[in-house]
Amino acid sequence: MAHRGTVVATSLLASPTIGGMKKRLLVALGAVVVALPLLLWFGGRMVLSLSVARHHGEEALAGVREPVDILFDGRGVPQIWAANEHDLYFALGWVHASERAFQMELVRRLAAGELAELFGEIAVASDIEKRRMGFARRAAADEARLDPGSAAAVEAYCAGVNAWLDSRRVLPPELVILRHRPRPWRPVDVLTIILYQTWYSLALMDENADAAELVERLGDDARALLEAVPWSPPTVPDLPSTLAPRLTGASNSWVVAPHRSASGGALHASDPHLSIDAAPCFWYLAGLHAPGLDYVGVTSPGVAGTLMGHSSDIAWAFTVAVVDLVDVYRVQLDPARPDHALTAAGSEPLRRLTEEVRVKGEDAPRRVTVEELSLGVVIGREGDSLTVLRWAGFDFGPAGIMAAGRRLLAATDFEGFRGAVTGLGALAANWTYSDRHGNIGYQLGTPVPRRRSAPALGVASGLDPEAMWDGYVELDLTPHALNPTRGWLASCNNRPVDDSWPAEVPGFWDPYRILRASQWLDSDARLTPADMTAMQLDRVSARATRWQGLLADGVELAGNIGLAAEVRAWDGSMAADRRPAALFAAWWHFLGEELFFDQLGQSWGAGRSLLDTVLTMRPSWVVDDVRTPEVETVEEIWQDVRWALQAEVAQRPN
Repeated sequence: MAHRGTVVATSLLASPTIGGMKKRLLVALGAVVVALPLLLWFGGRMVLSLSVARHHGEEALAGVREPVDILFDGRGVPQIWAANEHDLYFALGWVHASERAFQMELVRRLAAGELAELFGEIAVASDIEKRRMGFARRAAADEARLDPGSAAAVEAYCAGVNAWLDSRRVLPPELVILRHRPRPWRPVDVLTIILYQTWYSLALMDENADAAELVERLGDDARALLEAVPWSPPTVPDLPSTLAPRLTGASNSWVVAPHRSASGGALHASDPHLSIDAAPCFWYLAGLHAPGLDYVGVTSPGVAGTLMGHSSDIAWAFTVAVVDLVDVYRVQLDPARPDHALTAAGSEPLRRLTEEVRVKGEDAPRRVTVEELSLGVVIGREGDSLTVLRWAGFDFGPAGIMAAGRRLLAATDFEGFRGAVTGLGALAANWTYSDRHGNIGYQLGTPVPRRRSAPALGVASGLDPEAMWDGYVELDLTPHALNPTRGWLASCNNRPVDDSWPAEVPGFWDPYRILRASQWLDSDARLTPADMTAMQLDRVSARATRWQGLLADGVELAGNIGLAAEVRAWDGSMAADRRPAALFAAWWHFLGEELFFDQLGQSWGAGRSLLDTVLTMRPSWVVDDVRTPEVETVEEIWQDVRWALQAEVAQRPN
């Protein structure tokens, strides 16, 4: 571009007349107006092409022991064919980095608490939280525990990532904008992400914070509602249950036995309900093929392993299992020794660590003091009182998780599968299983704390022995099922077992999607893959079908008889063109605010997890508006809510 500009400038200086110069100037400017966008477009594309993955050709790389073939199919999914495991994981690291380098750098820094170095003050709070949890610190301490096979896989993966980064003169545009070149990847980075992901799986749907706020502000009445028995059918069938199913945002997975399938083989479907409307996607699909290993499915950029998919023998998938894996305790500093805290086990020294958080634009790092006890990490301090978080994930190192992931890849039957998925640390996951022989199964992979008493659902006393844990429920007592007579198993973030199960499994469960899945799977027809797709695309809300009668009552109170009839005739589909669907969404929002704002103020959203229970049990202490001297009844809720409904209805024609 500079050379062409020089040529143009030379021709202007050579012009013999002013008029000729003006004419040539206009011509030159016109040429620039036309050429500059083209140069930017084609030149920009050429520069960007230097930073993206290559889907064609050959590349000679140091570190690869034998030739590797990477074949991209019609959907852009790489199928990696290697002669040995080292080259397989090297190639996986290579393709991850070639398409997800920026995403991997963000995830690595998020997990380690290093985002502020790139983004400044806005990321400091996140970094401090991750330093307190100590994902990177715990990963570094656990690295030496990697078994030889796992260590070799992680090292090969990091070598592949680094080989791609080293081969690029131009990095992806996000990194160019940030003027940042990632440091070389090390095994501790992979282990940090693995440990963080087990926390993330819980945080996706965990309701501990809302439950704690409700108990703290509303007391034992709120605790009773939180402990109410979930109303949905369990995943594990054929239990002597006395629960009545009650009528959706839940991830889901189900398996169908051969005798219920039109093909005569097992059917397996899964939708983890993680966002697909953002780039890059959370997942990275790939095929991994080497002697003794044949896998197609989901991988995670930054991790040397697999998540869900199928091998040549078995298939597996998961949904989030919101088992209660967290307790919060209040402990006091020891008056005799201020560097100690008083716990149920006696006076215990505080372990203090200093973390350095680097912040963009600041010359010196910020120093953060992290404190720990055997109970967990200190997340708050007020005078002599400490708030301590206990999470099951502190008891499971990433080296063991990595080993379990490799066992899962090698599993050939249900018992091998069970042993592997229950070794994946505190990953909050329900696992569904099928195999080439037609067996179908389910296993809760999440460790279940063996508590001496019910979960606190708030802040427990660190001095109370009854608030402690006694390890975890053993494998045989964790919820599981194999080949039920009804011919199907489904998991949709619902309660996996009921009260008849010999071990308690407390958690925060979604009751709705499992009910809708049960309605589909209980069909007398032999099911097909097309039925599985239709189920996953189903828009009918079981919540809506349960409460549409109450909505219709409210609409009648608002004075619109015709719309009330339309709501009662509605099938519960939440399609965008269905007027009752929009009305139900607005009504559900207004109803939650109406019920809980008087007691919780701007935090009324914490009570939304109780909304179904309140509508079923109708406790007067929730229904009554404490801001008025009168005692409101359930019927008067609709009188209050109808004004919100009128505003919504007024905007929509009859």
